[in-house]
Amino acid sequence: MGVLVHLLIAVVIMVFLMAYLKLNAAIGLVVGSLYLGIASGLGLVETVSTISSGFGGLMTGIGLPIAFGIMIGKLVADYGGVESIANGFLKGIKKKENTPWAMAATGFLASIPVFYDVVFVIVSPIAKGLSKVTRHPLPYYLGALVAGAGIAHCFILPTPGPLAGAEILGIPIGQMFVIGVVIGAVSAVLTYYIYKVLLDKKVIKWDPEKDEEQAVQEEVKKEENVKLPSFILSIIPIILPIIMILFGTVYNAFAEEIPAYVQFLSNRVIALLAGAIVAIIISWGVIGRDKTNKSLTDSLAVLGTILLITGAGGSFAAVINASGSGASITAMMTNWNISPILFVWVVAAIIGAVQGSGTVGMITAASLIAPNISSLGVSPLYLACAAFGGAMAIRWMNDSGFWVSTLVPNLTLSGGFKTYSAVCGIMSVVSLIVTYLLSLVWATPFGL
Repeated sequence: MGVLVHLLIAVVIMVFLMAYLKLNAAIGLVVGSLYLGIASGLGLVETVSTISSGFGGLMTGIGLPIAFGIMIGKLVADYGGVESIANGFLKGIKKKENTPWAMAATGFLASIPVFYDVVFVIVSPIAKGLSKVTRHPLPYYLGALVAGAGIAHCFILPTPGPLAGAEILGIPIGQMFVIGVVIGAVSAVLTYYIYKVLLDKKVIKWDPEKDEEQAVQEEVKKEENVKLPSFILSIIPIILPIIMILFGTVYNAFAEEIPAYVQFLSNRVIALLAGAIVAIIISWGVIGRDKTNKSLTDSLAVLGTILLITGAGGSFAAVINASGSGASITAMMTNWNISPILFVWVVAAIIGAVQGSGTVGMITAASLIAPNISSLGVSPLYLACAAFGGAMAIRWMNDSGFWVSTLVPNLTLSGGFKTYSAVCGIMSVVSLIVTYLLSLVWATPFGL
């Protein structure tokens, strides 16, 4: 039990540094890793070496894919692709009362390469406009947007959390994408349906006077004569990498040997590089080369922080493995008869709630069970999804997504809790149930 006590202390140290002292998550993860390694007897030199190798090992696998994914997302957002996608889905909805589903679909598709915050900032004004036109209460539209965008951000590659979780647990990216889409899509539909019922039945009572700011600032006017790209041009950079990655996955399912060109084209680095190149070309035609270059430069500012935090998560995972913490956790789950899926979900929920970062919650939970994952009797695909969903269980005021989802549509604090926090909580529980049920029906997807 000694190593588990040290692991608990390491987690407390990380949470204290990140949540209370507000230090960067990467610093908290590295300091916690240092404590765990030294306290568990690895020694000073080996601890530092393990931290460095863990950081480098994870970056080797996902550094470039994350970078290209962020570039794609920034370009698609800046050249108006997200708005075009939203308009495309809205045109396909005939009944006005069903338009919130278009918000969910927009959020789901746009949030695959684009960060949740960016998608919400761009699409929420459309949601507010539709609420006024259709006279449908605002929370229906915002809840649908949170459900679609939140699920995609947590479950579907190439966002950093799913990429890191898949790498830590040794899951091929194609298989992780397929299971993430299946569980994510089902969970998104069920989440919004449940949320809609709670609004309809007045379980969640929406009061515009209390939940919406009355002194709304004037919305920034868009530039005139700005022509949005077509729906097809908007989604090409998003779906091209997906098609390329799935090409290798499907080929592998039907062939004993994969040709070199298939391995090359379906490699995550090449697939996301292709998406980035296509996004750049489209962006040149829509907003010009100067604005495209500025967009790429701006994406690098975001990239540095994300890579640092994700890599530090890899360091923590490596120290957990080297210290024997993972083996102790496996033994504890066996002795206490705890479902590995539930255990991972709870760990991710606790870390995510206290620290405020869903990505850190995902990485931490995956790291704890990675060393002995083969002995747990559950596919790593489902354990990864349990971590993804658990990290969203309790989203509140220490989460930047909460403030974006509250302040951008001019909601009060109570309005933020009734939309963003409520939907995330429903989403987390629903995804846990969907993950568990699918694990019973399809125990070893793709042989994993």
